[in-house]
Amino acid sequence: MNITKFTVYTILGAGLWNAFLTYLGYILGSKWTLIRKYSEVLDILLILAVIVFIGYIYLKKIKKKIKVTI
Repeated sequence: MNITKFTVYTILGAGLWNAFLTYLGYILGSKWTLIRKYSEVLDILLILAVIVFIGYIYLKKIKKKIKVTI
């Protein structure tokens, strides 16, 4: 991809994304305690999901290794 085209698209995309996040922050700014409460729960769920996924991949790898050696 052309560097100029890439730069223009990056600036447009980042500008739109930052405008959206700024607006969202303005709207939800007064409700930060409620957002924090729910984000803590979501953080824990996300960490657990990552741990389960890593465990699944690890067990799958071990099963594959055991099949090869037998």
